Amino acid sequence: MLAANGDVRSVLLPAKKDGTTDGQKSETRMPSMLKGDQPVNVVRERLELTMAHVSKATYTVRAKLWQSDTSVQAETITIDEKAGDLAASGSVATSSMLEQAAKTKRPRSACARSDRRREFQYAEALHRATYTGDAHLSGPQGDMTAVKIELYLKPSGDELERAEAYDNLHPS
Repeated sequence: MLAANGDVRSVLLPAKKDGTTDGQKSETRMPSMLKGDQPVNVVRERLELTMAHVSKATYTVRAKLWQSDTSVQAETITIDEKAGDLAASGSVATSSMLEQAAKTKRPRSACARSDRRREFQYAEALHRATYTGDAHLSGPQGDMTAVKIELYLKPSGDELERAEAYDNLHPS
């Protein structure tokens, strides 16, 4: 395990078209909710990097990850580079613009966030983003708040297939 304390800043570079990073064969997998051709920025006070059978980076103490119009802020952010999963906990605030294909074939945007709430998890294998603890979804059809909101993304990661809300749903 590698650990760093203080003003930790990381730039996670995308793999090249030939599947390498800095001349080495890349086995890392970033969440598809992030653009695969752009770097991902992460800053915070502490980083723990585990590289045994699973390559995980955990950023703690007011961590922030961002790329283009997608951002995640939380007390803890963990990136699993083998599975392509992302998790955040403790005062989570996320923002992401997702395309929604309309019947008119004109893309529309939806913004999902879980302001000052407890947890966010993105499971790459399922292309599912789960917001728990009073989640909020805002889009062209309106807003909704619930204890849990699941967003199912298309494999590209930038288009919303469907949204499901559970417990205390409040459409607005």
